[in-house]
Amino acid sequence: MGQAHFLDGSSQVIAFEIDRRSSSSSSSSFNGNGLFGDELKKPFALHPAFWVDRYLLQNRHSIARLRDEISRIEGEADVSLARRNQLAMAGDKDLLSTLKATIDYLSVESQFLTPSLSEREKKKKEMLPKFQESLARLEAELTSKHYEPSSILRTLTNKSLMCETGLDERAKTALAEAKAVFDVDEMKRVGPHELAAVVVSDGFSGREHMWTYIKADDGRWFKSLDQSVTEVSLDTVLSDPAGLHMNSGHIFAVYVLKPPSEDPVPTDSLDIKLPSPLEVSLLPSAHTKNSTPVPDRFFNIMYI
Repeated sequence: MGQAHFLDGSSQVIAFEIDRRSSSSSSSSFNGNGLFGDELKKPFALHPAFWVDRYLLQNRHSIARLRDEISRIEGEADVSLARRNQLAMAGDKDLLSTLKATIDYLSVESQFLTPSLSEREKKKKEMLPKFQESLARLEAELTSKHYEPSSILRTLTNKSLMCETGLDERAKTALAEAKAVFDVDEMKRVGPHELAAVVVSDGFSGREHMWTYIKADDGRWFKSLDQSVTEVSLDTVLSDPAGLHMNSGHIFAVYVLKPPSEDPVPTDSLDIKLPSPLEVSLLPSAHTKNSTPVPDRFFNIMYI
């Protein structure tokens, strides 16, 4: 299992310390614009809930199989992105944009022709089809690649997805598929654990530069900073951009096991007829001195 770490059991409360020193792979940091690494920094995105099954020791064999599948899918994405950059980029220049701009220039005819300009226009017309052909070949390579999702994920989710996509879309689809590998029933048996509290820092020292988001019993979120408490949205909690420029932000997250849903109260419970002595005792007149006491045996009804 290599460097994998597993839990030998679950817990009601699970806390995470977010380590920002770890570097992500080129696949996981692909931002959708053909860029890798940290060209575009983004806030750390927390999940509102998660299932602990993917970290349990008892599931290690299934976890290893699914992680291998993720590595294979991300490898395909890397190949697609490398091919895309090889085709569409020349150094730091975008060949696709350059070709389109050149074709636009060659397609415009001069309004006032002179002998020298006439010769120039003739050469432009001769060159135009060549550039158009080059653009067509490049666009065909970038937009008509065939991609079929992995057989393992298709089997697990009972889906058969097949699409014609370009290299960019092919990479995005592969990375989305990699994220969904663990989204299967066998990895959703323990939990879910729901986000209950988050500690955030903007990267500076001092009590005013660190705050806590806390979830109330009614599901609302509140921000506690020093002596002030304000209500915030869940989106703010999950993707607070504070401290991004300082490589800070979310530093601690606490998840709590979601309690089992309680059985709903029967809608016809108010129509249940009470024994007549108990009904009499509930009337205002039952509290007078001359009222007849309710037999002791009826009080047991209140505790059933």
